Amino acid sequence: MMQKACLPQVNNVIPSLSGARGFREIGHVPVTTSLHNPNAAASAVRDRYKDMVSSSRAFIADPEWANKVWQNKANAIKKCVRCNRCIFELINSRHLRCSVNKDVGFERFVFHEILGVRKGTVHARRRSK
Repeated sequence: MMQKACLPQVNNVIPSLSGARGFREIGHVPVTTSLHNPNAAASAVRDRYKDMVSSSRAFIADPEWANKVWQNKANAIKKCVRCNRCIFELINSRHLRCSVNKDVGFERFVFHEILGVRKGTVHARRRSK
């Protein structure tokens, strides 16, 4: 279930990538946007529609976002639903929370499954939920 946005959304200020390119050329300022799809983000920067892409909320929703992209497992990414709960909580001086990643802020309390010990190193993985 998608949570309703806590803060007003500023989506579609520049409704298309071509509009972003035009703004970039006229304004002579860096243009950035939040694109959580790794393929769209890469092509937007490569094709010079954007100067950079912000994925902060995507990293909150799935801290392994970059690793999954690097390992060609983009379909396994937990998607940010852009509800802005993380922003709302921080603005109100509360602990970081995420509607998608319930472990945010509690990482030190998440239990791990011990896989084995080899040469003094503990090998563990996150316990499946």
